[in-house]
Amino acid sequence: MEQITLRIQSDVLDSIDSEAVEHGISRSEHIRNIVKTRNKHGDAKQLRQRVDDLEAKRDQLVDEVEQLEKTITEVEAEIETLEARNTDLTNQLAEANRRIDAANELVRYVDDERSAQQRWREAGLFGKMKYTVLGMPTHDETDN
Repeated sequence: MEQITLRIQSDVLDSIDSEAVEHGISRSEHIRNIVKTRNKHGDAKQLRQRVDDLEAKRDQLVDEVEQLEKTITEVEAEIETLEARNTDLTNQLAEANRRIDAANELVRYVDDERSAQQRWREAGLFGKMKYTVLGMPTHDETDN
């Protein structure tokens, strides 16, 4: 190992001495460690560039997260709209089914009336008298 002479400002030397004491090593050993590790972490410009790149990437990711949150809000609003539309359509379908049931009931009534009129036309004198006195039998009564 070669010996060198080095001139250092007193405040820097005080700082080096304090660090050496903290690490429990001599001043010379501490200075050797500093010199050995000077390039361990790479060039300061490279580190700065890496930090800048990472910050830019972080900013980009923050923007993407904000955009995704906005999209989520829009999708949630669309879901609410679609759920309301689904409820409305379900109610309309139920109303249409009620109307169809009412129409089917009316069709059955008209068919029963036509059937009764047909029976009246086809009935003989005794049948017409029976229908006049006792009433016209319903469709269910004639099936039995």
